[in-house]
Amino acid sequence: MRILFLTILFILAVDARENPFAPTQTYEEKKTQMLKELYEKEALEQEKAKFIIAQEKAEKQNLKEEEFVELEIQPKKISPFKIKEGCKESYDFLPLSFVKVKTSEDNIQFHLSDNYKLINQDILVDRNKFVFDFEADLIFYTKREKLCHSYFKSFAIGNHPKQRYFRIVVELSDKVSSYKENLDIKNSILTIYRKAPAK
Repeated sequence: MRILFLTILFILAVDARENPFAPTQTYEEKKTQMLKELYEKEALEQEKAKFIIAQEKAEKQNLKEEEFVELEIQPKKISPFKIKEGCKESYDFLPLSFVKVKTSEDNIQFHLSDNYKLINQDILVDRNKFVFDFEADLIFYTKREKLCHSYFKSFAIGNHPKQRYFRIVVELSDKVSSYKENLDIKNSILTIYRKAPAK
């Protein structure tokens, strides 16, 4: 009887050792590694989600605080040198740290501080506007400026951080066919000028 009991006990012990469903050390190590990777992935996703939420919040604040910001930080205007019917035809603006805007009698120029790549250009004929999109990874509040100029009504520089570009929009006082645009890539200068009327 004792021998039979010991034999059964030995068989059960061997079976338990060879049981394919019993967790092994390798399984436990892989399980730990998988859980670690899953945790790191979730942590990364949470950081991405926080970043996206922060960007969306900044965009919403941009819409709500845009007028307040523009009133608080007015672009610096330097040395107007021509006055026509109470309007200044020539300005120097510094609306943002990376762009300077200059107007003269027949043109408006945007001097960019870096060689940003032009990725899109559009002409809104029905709205008398030129649109230029430049590739850049920037975050800033939209800047708008109404101009007292014979040929240019206003300009705006808007930010699209998710799509990684910023946009320059110039509103004209006349139909777009009366104007011509030029981009000096070497010097990073965008110029829109009024064409001389045909004789």
